[in-house]
Parts: sequence; structure tokens; C-alpha cells
Amino acid sequence: MVQLHIADTSNRSAHARHLEEQFPIHHEIHTGAHGWRLARPAGRAIETAGD
Repeated sequence: MVQLHIADTSNRSAHARHLEEQFPIHHEIHTGAHGWRLARPAGRAIETAGD
């Protein structure tokens, strides 16, 4: 069975460890797939498409 957890501003702290672990993987997949070389302020890319 698959479990889906939704992280948003109201529960971000409960999922912080998982978000930190997944960020480098997410970044590599999405930038690598497109050949993008992005500057990441403070080590993070900011996505606004989901807002």
C-alpha cells in the first residue's frame, strides 16, 4: 500500500527531515533532466508553480 503525506505550511515542521532528505534528489532529477544549471540561494531552489 502507498501512503501519501501532504506537506504544507501548517505541517512543514512535522515533515522537515523528509523534505531535507528529498531536496537534493528532487533538484538533481528536475535540473538534470533539463540540463539546467541553477543558482540555489542558501542551497535551495524556490518553486512557485505549486503556489
